[in-house]
Amino acid sequence: MGYGQPIGHPLAAATLSEVHDYPWPDPESMDVSEIRASAQACAGRYAVLGGDCSPFWHDAIDLIGMENLYLKMYDEPEYVDALMEHVVAYYEAVSRRIFDAAADAIDIFFIGNDFGGRIVFNGAIDSQHVLIDGTPPSVRADPGAPGLEIMMPGGGYVAGASHDMILKETPVENVLAMFDAVREFGVYG
Repeated sequence: MGYGQPIGHPLAAATLSEVHDYPWPDPESMDVSEIRASAQACAGRYAVLGGDCSPFWHDAIDLIGMENLYLKMYDEPEYVDALMEHVVAYYEAVSRRIFDAAADAIDIFFIGNDFGGRIVFNGAIDSQHVLIDGTPPSVRADPGAPGLEIMMPGGGYVAGASHDMILKETPVENVLAMFDAVREFGVYG
């Protein structure tokens, strides 16, 4: 609902066996027949992003609720393992189907969440209060601060309004002010 927020959590009260019995989506239902042609149509003009987005962490939260997920990570780790295994297995199978169909036409693979000690952080600039409600001077005065100071050391940070988009109600002049501020204050040495 809205920006993709769930209106309920279907597995919030599920037992471990109910997690396994849940009607998980079938990766075979993903139609990959047009992917190669679509990717090749962009070749040479754009970098082609391929694979399934794989927001498995977000899906787990949507399925059982954020607080519930955090509590179960501590109290019932085998439950969380089972939940994540089902979610990740789906995205892995879908991405394999996409790569089988068009791997040589895909330039970039994006996976939705984090695996091990090398993590890229993306976002951290307040898209509501700073970008939508602010003005160019206030956006420029706060280019994600303290985000840039906190996130930049050591590399691996991509400054931005969100991990997936700048909201359509964001004034263009505020977007430009954000880009200017990031360009000025967000350059790695």
